[in-house]
Amino acid sequence: MPPILFDVVRDGKKIPAVGAMSKMGMLFILDRETGKPVYGVEERPVPKGDVPGEYYSPTQPFPVKPPPLSRLSFTLEDVARLTPGHEKACRELLAKYDGGHNRGPFTPATAEGALVMPTTQGGANWSGGTFHAALGYYIINTTDSGGFRVIRKQGEDLGAPRESPRLYGRESGGGSNASIGGWPCWQPPWGRLTAIDVNTGDIAWQVPFGSVAQTPAGMKTGGPSSGGGPISTAGGLVFIGASKDKVFHAFSAKTGEELWNTKLDEIAQSVPITWMGRDGKQYVAITAGSKLLTFNLPAPEAP
Repeated sequence: MPPILFDVVRDGKKIPAVGAMSKMGMLFILDRETGKPVYGVEERPVPKGDVPGEYYSPTQPFPVKPPPLSRLSFTLEDVARLTPGHEKACRELLAKYDGGHNRGPFTPATAEGALVMPTTQGGANWSGGTFHAALGYYIINTTDSGGFRVIRKQGEDLGAPRESPRLYGRESGGGSNASIGGWPCWQPPWGRLTAIDVNTGDIAWQVPFGSVAQTPAGMKTGGPSSGGGPISTAGGLVFIGASKDKVFHAFSAKTGEELWNTKLDEIAQSVPITWMGRDGKQYVAITAGSKLLTFNLPAPEAP
């Protein structure tokens, strides 16, 4: 996803910085002149796989701040408890994989199948985030995704394409196979919208983002995003489609409070745009499937 340029003010000094978000949901804030991490990066041990002939790095880089914005690990303590029936079905599914075989961030695929988080679609996606300069907030939507990933010799995997290499890895049964009835098997929220204060490296606010069909009433589960991202405005708003429930949202950039939403006919797999019209009104537009939808903001109240 595209990096974002901004300034970090730390200890009274202005640092020209760049924010690079990975599909693991980790934001690396670097000095864009020197490449050095502003808040530090650590090489941490990660699980090693056992596929013959494959190289596994013993460590991977993790930013010290901010923390990962999407789920990277799972234990049976994290199993979803939305309803007794869903929990029971998830435990039965996970039992087939001895609890999921998840060994933390960067869990590799195995011949038996391991719960890998996030899936190949990532915790954050190609559309990236937005930066609100007045607040110093980097804002982005993320998804807690996971799937049982297998890797086998070509001749032992009947689902492998004929042109595959000697080893072929894929999600067994599809990317949503770690869910029951469309509900993931780990505790929600399953989707978030997060603001990071780049001047401290801390999370300024984080709210559930999106929804999943037929979850218990009043429960803010969040839901998976679908390739769209946010924009922020000088008026203190964040506009974003992206959620698979086909809702277009407006949030407060300062607090994360949802201020407005409207249901669309299709998912908005895009980033909105905004402009001032010749009539003095501010407009926001977003593409959703086959449609381009435009909204105008109400005129500001007189002081």
